[in-house]
Amino acid sequence: MLKSDLRVKKELSRENGTFAVTVNDDRDILKGISALPAVSGYNRTALKDKGRLVASFQKDEPLIADWQYGRGRAVVFTSAFNNEWGKDLVDWSDSGRLLDRMLKWVTPVRAGSERDFRITSDLTQQDTLALSLISRHPLTEAPVFTARYHLEEGEEQTVRFNQVAVDRYQATIHNLQEGFYLITLYKNDLLMDNVPVVIPYSKEWARFTPDTVRLRQIAETTGGMLLPPSAIGADADYGKTAVSPVLMRGNHGVESIITYHGINAYLIILAVLVFLIDLAIIRFLY
Repeated sequence: MLKSDLRVKKELSRENGTFAVTVNDDRDILKGISALPAVSGYNRTALKDKGRLVASFQKDEPLIADWQYGRGRAVVFTSAFNNEWGKDLVDWSDSGRLLDRMLKWVTPVRAGSERDFRITSDLTQQDTLALSLISRHPLTEAPVFTARYHLEEGEEQTVRFNQVAVDRYQATIHNLQEGFYLITLYKNDLLMDNVPVVIPYSKEWARFTPDTVRLRQIAETTGGMLLPPSAIGADADYGKTAVSPVLMRGNHGVESIITYHGINAYLIILAVLVFLIDLAIIRFLY
């Protein structure tokens, strides 16, 4: 954790009071939850840059906040589900749903037999991702499916799925850079699943020309030698320049021989000596 990521008020907490809660964002974690019970205490913090305030106290001090930046996602709850600070939360009928939503926000949903849709992803080009939703059961409604993802600079993007068959929906995401993305899928604005996607580096990135002069200097300085690509095999797809020359240390042309020396005899002698010393100590003391 960076020092700048932690912002705590001078007065670290508020307690022994009744603090009303305001709902600030009801799109994800608080979807369908219009109000939260008051709490008797909480840790005082300030919302960090580009964080999303989900529920708060006076002066926008967070009770619930979430944050997604590029490839990471986090959620914070500043009070507690106990009888000291959150007695009304414990007795609240939606407490289980709230905890479930917060966990699902940061945890990818694993595939299971109960899932209504099969989700597939295909990298059609280096920077283009095709997503498909295939229904496992006949549809009795016309749902709206969307996919959200975040760029490295934190900007959220949303694409909508188009129905291409009775049981199939598709969406295409363009201009993705190399790296890892967490695609969040929604059905009628309700969180449905998280799909991790890796955009690999293109083959061109594997092409490089090694600096043989510098490598030779390193080899000579460290007492090694420089092997050419032909000595270790070349990559047929990318040519010899895709294989780095290898630095070898030690006596050149001399085969290394690994030998083993048994230490059982030394251990037996050591055990006998320890026994004699222990026996002498006992006789001296008693």
